[in-house]
Amino acid sequence: DPYNARTVSERSNLPLERIRHEFHATRQVLKDTIWRLPAERYSEIANLPWGDRASIADMIRIFSHHEHQHYAEIVAHMGLFS
Repeated sequence: DPYNARTVSERSNLPLERIRHEFHATRQVLKDTIWRLPAERYSEIANLPWGDRASIADMIRIFSHHEHQHYAEIVAHMGLFS
């Protein structure tokens, strides 16, 4: 998808440790923000990083599915669990 392609392109020359740090820091901010939100706000519409809009509940589902997709790609690429 265009968002991931742009993100990969922007970071392709960065040291792996910096990329890992950015990933973990961003993920932690997202988790902290979600945990602090009252459940009644989960139906509110939010802007997604790639330009779409969705409810916060849908955003959580999308991110969870997306993370699982990346995990599966990494596992397949590395030949793990085959």
